[in-house]
Amino acid sequence: MPIAPSSALARLARPPSAAAAVTAPPTAEAAADGKMEKVRQMATPDLEGMREISDELASKEPPKGATTVPAAAESKGPAAAAPAAELGFMSADPRSRLRAADLAQLLGLPQDKARQVLGREKALGRRTVGDVSSSFEAAARAMGLGGGGPKARTMAARVLATAPQVLAVPAPELTERFGELQSLLVAPVPSARRAVGLAPELLAAPPAELRGRLSGLCGVFNVDPSLAAQLALHQPGLLGLPEGEAAQRAAALGSELGLTRQQLVAVLRRQPAALLAPPREALARLSRLSQTLGVPRGGVGMGRVVMAAPRLLTVGEAAVERNLEGIASLLRVSRERAASMAAETPALALVPPAVAEERLRTVAELAGVPLGKARSMAEQKPALLARSSAAMRRAVAEAEAAEAAQGGAVPQEQEAAGGGWARR
Repeated sequence: MPIAPSSALARLARPPSAAAAVTAPPTAEAAADGKMEKVRQMATPDLEGMREISDELASKEPPKGATTVPAAAESKGPAAAAPAAELGFMSADPRSRLRAADLAQLLGLPQDKARQVLGREKALGRRTVGDVSSSFEAAARAMGLGGGGPKARTMAARVLATAPQVLAVPAPELTERFGELQSLLVAPVPSARRAVGLAPELLAAPPAELRGRLSGLCGVFNVDPSLAAQLALHQPGLLGLPEGEAAQRAAALGSELGLTRQQLVAVLRRQPAALLAPPREALARLSRLSQTLGVPRGGVGMGRVVMAAPRLLTVGEAAVERNLEGIASLLRVSRERAASMAAETPALALVPPAVAEERLRTVAELAGVPLGKARSMAEQKPALLARSSAAMRRAVAEAEAAEAAQGGAVPQEQEAAGGGWARR
């Protein structure tokens, strides 16, 4: 008589303890391969879950090392910047003082915006057209966009429009700063270029200031400089924050969530991008998420939720609401019931409707029950829908193999967890 996988499904239905995320920091004596594994877990912990969702949606993953600049830099349209030469930027006397019209042409900005930039960046307004053009070229080279033709110049202009203060730095100094940044992060040239493309403001900071910021990240994430450097490569925006800002944002987040220092570090290591949002914006998002899930603020409420699913710190409320409505429709329950299920199993709030439906069908198939019965199972044990179909199939196959090796015996605790349908 074939062995049913219900015992494995029962284990899958048990939500992982949030306390499991809190682990002691790694020892300094770990081997090099162990260190790189720690880096991967620290800086990209949620990628596996996102990849599983992406696979289930049959969406195409971007190729590895695809772009060196943000996707926004590739967009086209009337707002896109034209190359400086085509705009007549260099038709001005290179020795003349930079004007708002020159800056607007170089970066593709509206003139009123260019005037605001010059009013804010006084040093930029004291530079000549030729000097600014040289700085533009040096910054473009740092991003790997130098000498790449009109399209590359347009991309560089759009990126630098987000950090025009970079153009106040002399061209030779920008080249030196890029080399210092590469050394600080112990990164190959392509990785350093990607970091600059994502956070061009890094070129506006003196090397000594960047070293201070990196030291601050060591304290926030409780890691050594080499791991902090790897983290900064994954999230260069963190290194772009003023010194001490990351620590202040972490403290505000920890206070709002009622987390201990150890718990906060565990959450931030799994979702470092949470510190990229200003405190007011981050706390407002948490407040709205608390209302959406019907969970109180503080450690016993939102603190527990975030520890179980740190990616909720960076997901928009609209996406969460859409996912909850999808769960309600799929399981034929009320919106309030779907919210309470997500409060019990926070990862459920991150599952898109199409993925949830596919996972429910997998549950029905593996349990050998009709879809209606699978709906009841999922409502009773929401953690089932928080696991990918691939993970469920893998766990069931492993459980079947283990039980077959034991002669088909089902341990009593698994039989009890199976809810009375351990065999079919």
